Amino acid sequence: MMFRNQSPKSPLAKRSILFLTLVLAIVFIVFFKSVAIVSTVSSQYQEQQKQGEEDRDAKQLKQANFLTAPPLRGYQETEEEKLINEKLNQEEKDKVIKLTWDEYNQELKILEHLDYDPGYASLPLIDYHVPKELGENERSNLDNYKWKLDKSTNALLLPKPHIFIHIPKCAGSSLSGIFKRNEKRELYDHHWKHPSFKQVQTITAKETIFGHIRYGLHFYYQQEMPHMIAEKQNGLNKYSYLTMLREPVDRVISHYYYHRQNRKDPFHKLAMEHSLKEWIAISPSANNEQARMICGLGDQSFGDNSTFDLAHHHLKYTFKYVGITERFPESLVLLSHYAGLQSIRYAKINTGRQRVGVKDVPEDVVEEIKKRNWIDVSLYNMALDIFEKEIDLVGRDYFNAEVESFVTKYHFKKATAYPYKKV
Repeated sequence: MMFRNQSPKSPLAKRSILFLTLVLAIVFIVFFKSVAIVSTVSSQYQEQQKQGEEDRDAKQLKQANFLTAPPLRGYQETEEEKLINEKLNQEEKDKVIKLTWDEYNQELKILEHLDYDPGYASLPLIDYHVPKELGENERSNLDNYKWKLDKSTNALLLPKPHIFIHIPKCAGSSLSGIFKRNEKRELYDHHWKHPSFKQVQTITAKETIFGHIRYGLHFYYQQEMPHMIAEKQNGLNKYSYLTMLREPVDRVISHYYYHRQNRKDPFHKLAMEHSLKEWIAISPSANNEQARMICGLGDQSFGDNSTFDLAHHHLKYTFKYVGITERFPESLVLLSHYAGLQSIRYAKINTGRQRVGVKDVPEDVVEEIKKRNWIDVSLYNMALDIFEKEIDLVGRDYFNAEVESFVTKYHFKKATAYPYKKV
């Protein structure tokens, strides 16, 4: 049997195989390129996502810093930042005012259920006396204030934080120098106006706050460090608020002429364009300013019955020290007992060049000032009563000797703008 010889593959078959090989190669190339492209796109997308997250984080951090960090010296806010700040400040102010009224109503309920009157907050129910070695027979130690730093020897020493509300034209500028000298720099804050929303975010890092501030800063300490100060047995406000009041008519007159005499003062133009009689009718500073700052209401309220009640409640039940501007040396000696101050010397600061007093103002203007400051007049009378009782608590004989030593040592009888009155 003969077999047919197998002929080699035909040219057509060869071309078909070559074509299929080429197609497969192209498919593989396209596939791998597609995979590479997808991988690249995916990587780019992930990078974009990561960058987007980083940008968002940076934006949030920038916003957080903008909302909480104090502005850099010389930094000018943009209009957008200014609007945001104004909105945040107003919201914060409204929140604190609401907390203040809630606290007030709660304390009224507490007082209703107490079977005794707690009395003035600056007069704790203690048997206070100066150490025996500093008593009547040891006057040589009157300049020794170290014992006032120890709660075991000075029962009047107030716990920190100390929140001193400096009412304008109430000797606060002289006081600020004293506090600055006595307090650690990193623990002391001085404010020329009430802290902004940014500033209150870090306010609890301070142990002493002083300045033109409104009532209410204790709420931040209460929120962050509620156990910083032991609760009072009667349940009323436990925080160490301090202030100094001034005879209202004299304070308003002094404020007006201070504005007129200081060209850099923001209210200089207003005072220069109006007489005293006109100014008291349009300026919030001439309308129960002492009461409004003690209430914490700012310029919101101009002297209704609720302001009267709240101001008197705070002065009686909340403020742990009350001084009198007209009796400045005595107020400082008292403050050394309450705040443990070791150096209370001072110089005249921020006093008007042209001293215009009540006696220099027409009677009708004086009466108008009294009328517009009717709450402050009542509040000042309460402050005088508190002040005398604070002296009684220390002991008049020892206190008089202490004040006499102080004013003699620094020659304040002639140098000071605040007269010393022996009680």
